[in-house]
Amino acid sequence: MSSRRRGRSPGQASSASSAREAPTARQVRKYARLFQLTDGDRDCYISRSEYMGVFARSGLGQSMVAQICELVGAEPAGRLTFGKFVGAMHLINWSLAGRPLPLALPPDLLNYISSLGAASAASPADLASQGSSRSASRSRGGSSSRSPSRGRDRDVPSARDIRKYARLFRREDPNRHGQLPIGTMRALAGRSGLGGFQLSQIFGLAGISGRDSAGFPEFVAVMHLIRCARSPQRPPLPASLPSDLAECMSSLRQAPLVADLASRGSSRSASRSRSPTPRGVARDVPSERDCRKYARLF
Repeated sequence: MSSRRRGRSPGQASSASSAREAPTARQVRKYARLFQLTDGDRDCYISRSEYMGVFARSGLGQSMVAQICELVGAEPAGRLTFGKFVGAMHLINWSLAGRPLPLALPPDLLNYISSLGAASAASPADLASQGSSRSASRSRGGSSSRSPSRGRDRDVPSARDIRKYARLFRREDPNRHGQLPIGTMRALAGRSGLGGFQLSQIFGLAGISGRDSAGFPEFVAVMHLIRCARSPQRPPLPASLPSDLAECMSSLRQAPLVADLASRGSSRSASRSRSPTPRGVARDVPSERDCRKYARLF
């Protein structure tokens, strides 16, 4: 029996999108939404610092990213138009699929980039609002019957996120001082996989650079900014703390105690926070469940 699947050619073992010389309409809509998020002033250009922040999240090396920017022809001032941004994103996906970069733009991709710059072409905002995904619904500004997007796409963390951060804060503050040493904060942040430069930016935005310890509001800001920085659908870190997040931090200073926040919700973690004897933390010896977890890790 032949191993070939009906309807596919032998060369289609890799994904169809990575084998195309031009992106699909669905991919272009996705790139348009990302471009809209990054183009804060809506001038249909994104600066070098903005697009390099987006491209760096791909995991490709700086030399390869620079080669991609050269292939699509970044503006002399280092800016990218929407068409060139689409071309660059397509080449990034091309590289991530294991294909070597071409010496010059393939004709189909070059023509497609040119077509996006034509006067009759749809704008990034129009493209971003097309489709049926939740991201498109948010770009249209319409309401959805589904629950709102969780912390990753918000300017401020959701109530659910804050409860989760409260439980993590309590776990790292067993003596209930209400403050975490900066060393502990850096160790937690280091697990995110972000680079040292980005983490320094985040600590600066939260206002704790040079401090010895930080409270719960600052901890929430750091955790939320890390989550935003790790999301591929977010623009680069802002130059200053967003006003909505600053207001959230201020409100947390008047909020109920961390212990109260940690005990809310219906998750198992919240149940453990309500329990008078939390697992593992208050015991002199690890529980049987802890031992099984450590055995798997070992």
